[in-house]
Amino acid sequence: MALGQDPCIILTDVPIEQADGSWSLYWNCDQYMKVYSNDPLRGWGVFGRASVGDDKANPLAWFLSFGVGGNSPLCGRELDTFGAGWYYSGTSSRIGPILETVYGPIGDGQGVELFYNIAVTPWFNLTLDLQVIVPAREEVDTSVVVGVRAKAVF
Repeated sequence: MALGQDPCIILTDVPIEQADGSWSLYWNCDQYMKVYSNDPLRGWGVFGRASVGDDKANPLAWFLSFGVGGNSPLCGRELDTFGAGWYYSGTSSRIGPILETVYGPIGDGQGVELFYNIAVTPWFNLTLDLQVIVPAREEVDTSVVVGVRAKAVF
């Protein structure tokens, strides 16, 4: 699907050149660094993601993220989970100028996220989340997002 046909992206009166034969390459990994001896399916570790794409048809020319996360190491909190991650996205040199006609200067974006998921009961979780986002739109200020999410499983 061409970028111009994506209904999630609204670009008013901006012509987008369609391209055939686009490509992208994506790499993903995660690895436990510590497995808890009482349960080999629980532990914590690192993750990483990297991608690069044909910037004539992709809004991102490349993307990189890494972090750490997993099950809580705290005694008595075996059902809790945690995570911390960082990302950096490189805006396409060909798509960026198209977006700049509507949105102003476009650069690269990056952000960090920290969360802790508390298992209040086996069926009710409460997640505390903090994100700091430096948007690709250069005229938009850095955002700090503090969130709380509840999940009940019936």
